Amino acid sequence: MTPGETSSDIQKETIFAYGGEWMRRAIESPGVYVTLFALVLILRSPTLFDSMYLVDEGYSGAIASEMLYGGDIYVTAVDMRPPFIYYTYYAVFLLFGQNNLWAVHVVAIGYILATALMVRKIGCLTTGTQTGGWAAVGYIVFSHTYLPRDTLAANVEFFALVPLTLSVLCFFLGVRSGKWTYLLLSGMSCALAGFHRTPCLTQMGVFAGYFAYAFLIARTLSFRATVIQGLTVLTGFSVVAAAVIGYHKINGNWEEMVYWTWTIAMRFVNVDTTVAYVVRRLFLVHGTVILAAGLIWYFGVRQFIASARTLIRDRSASAAQEWLIFGWFAVSYVTLFTGWRFPGHYHLMLMPPLALLAGRAFTAFMGRLAGETAERRRRIHRFFVAATLIPAIGFTVYAYIIRKQTLSFTPITDYIAMQTRPSDRIFVWGASPHLYSFSNRRMAVRLTTCGYLVGMFASRPHKDIDESKWVVPGSWEMLDEDFEKHPPELIVDVAPISSNWEDQPMSRYPRLVKHLEGYRKEATVNGADIYRRNSS
Repeated sequence: MTPGETSSDIQKETIFAYGGEWMRRAIESPGVYVTLFALVLILRSPTLFDSMYLVDEGYSGAIASEMLYGGDIYVTAVDMRPPFIYYTYYAVFLLFGQNNLWAVHVVAIGYILATALMVRKIGCLTTGTQTGGWAAVGYIVFSHTYLPRDTLAANVEFFALVPLTLSVLCFFLGVRSGKWTYLLLSGMSCALAGFHRTPCLTQMGVFAGYFAYAFLIARTLSFRATVIQGLTVLTGFSVVAAAVIGYHKINGNWEEMVYWTWTIAMRFVNVDTTVAYVVRRLFLVHGTVILAAGLIWYFGVRQFIASARTLIRDRSASAAQEWLIFGWFAVSYVTLFTGWRFPGHYHLMLMPPLALLAGRAFTAFMGRLAGETAERRRRIHRFFVAATLIPAIGFTVYAYIIRKQTLSFTPITDYIAMQTRPSDRIFVWGASPHLYSFSNRRMAVRLTTCGYLVGMFASRPHKDIDESKWVVPGSWEMLDEDFEKHPPELIVDVAPISSNWEDQPMSRYPRLVKHLEGYRKEATVNGADIYRRNSS
């Protein structure tokens, strides 16, 4: 006992020491797998009850449902995202039933756990088992410390991160072992990630940066090795890209896929905004995401700066490999600014490289902490526990509180299901594609959202920009054609109850009013006006 130290102090320190040692062993031992699984299960437990935290699940569900009916993505049901998120939902619906979001949520848990295990493996390869363990824990915990709509919905980011992280892992294994199979798999996985989420393709630039650094600066790769390894990665990428392109060409929807996932997606990115709106989003969304996950951002950014110094000063093989994590985070961060909206779920793409950077810095910090006084160690331990548990528990509890509210639209879908036949089609005016999948009624119009008809896209200063110039060319002709082919039995107008749609009533659009002449208002359910075809 040191002067001024009481028996109570010693007891507290013993508890903290024991807890720290237990955590260290749990992180390093095979028990880490149980720890990771338990964390994912707890933090995503609200999704194991009926819920739909974000409308994006509705877009994916509506298109997957259309595929179950025999339709084609980008032809009979259109949206701007690459195809693999729809294939994922389609596969789940095919196996477990139409619109089975519970099954989708379970699959998402598996994807998140798979990403965490690969993050751990990368951390073990680069620094050690402690870094890998802390990185995996950090990835899981701080991927869930924000609004449930961004972290709990089965968003495309969670599905894209599996092939993207696998690509980085295989690249590490390939450059370390020299085995071409790993490099081939790395390229293939990167292409798969790109067909989930287009910005993932920038990872190929990170790999190119590694080869440039290793050959030109670190001098750890010969010209021949650089060319062979680089071409191997590119070959793997090209094989998958060619297979996907070939499939869609055979299916007859390749041109439509390019149009919607590139041409229209770029219109979405370039939609007008204002400086004030961007600054507000930067602080209120990006800033709060960082604040809620402050612990991992603090250590991650510290290590990012340290890695930058290493890349400048150290020209070794290890520095070249350090570029992979550094570049992965840097490129992912830049793509966050696409469209100047900074949605919370976009930040999920940063979490694996950020967790790896933070895991390394945190492990080093904990090593240095052992030399500090007992009182300082206690204060720091308490702070770390609070900075982790408060946001994690807080947002999980909040998710349970609002869970039932996420399904407040079900009286509308119940009405649709009861008042129509399974063979009937419906049309929803607004941006509520989940009404199609939840009512199990087919889309009468190929557009998953009427935003294409009015030029209104998500997270924009709608009151301050001229949205009419962003109407998708030919969208009204698509609506006319689809109404002619298969007129909807019901038209559901959700504009009165939808955010930002109060200035977009159906009466504002003469072409739609003309179609409404053949319909009569039948009911108002949960604020949504429902019209039935007169011939019924």
